[in-house]
Formats: sequence, structure tokens, C-alpha cells
Amino acid sequence: MFDSKNLKDNRSTLINYSSALFLGVVGGIFAVLWLQINDLMQALRMRFITKAVVIYAEAALFSLITSISLYFLATLLYQDCVPKL
Repeated sequence: MFDSKNLKDNRSTLINYSSALFLGVVGGIFAVLWLQINDLMQALRMRFITKAVVIYAEAALFSLITSISLYFLATLLYQDCVPKL
């Protein structure tokens, strides 16, 4: 099952390395963008959201929007879970 002949045949090629490098670069770019947006949102929160009620309302609104969008995304992606008559 695990002999050296099969391991030598499954060597990583240049395509595997280049795709891993591409994913790393794209992931790094998205991470930088995410951090910049997060810093901007934090500055806006510190400037405009000062009352405790508004802080809780913002967290509730954010979680509501996230849960609704994920619910609709899941129903769009997995439409075949309902049996067809």
C-alpha cells in the first residue's frame, strides 16, 4: 500500500507550488484589505457610537444581517434538500 515506488510517482510539481503561492498571495491581499476595513470601521465606531444602547443595537443589527444573508445563501446553494413530488 505505502511503498517508495508510489511516493516517488506522487511528487509535487511546479503547478502545485505555483497554485499554493497564488493562494498565499491572494489570501495575504485579502487579509490586508480586511484589516484596513476593520481599522476604518473601528475608527467610525469610536467616533459616532458612544451610547451603550447604540452599541448593543449595532451588534444586534450586524448579527441579524449576517444570519439572514447566510440563511438565504444556504437556501440558494442547497435547494435539493426538499424532496420533489
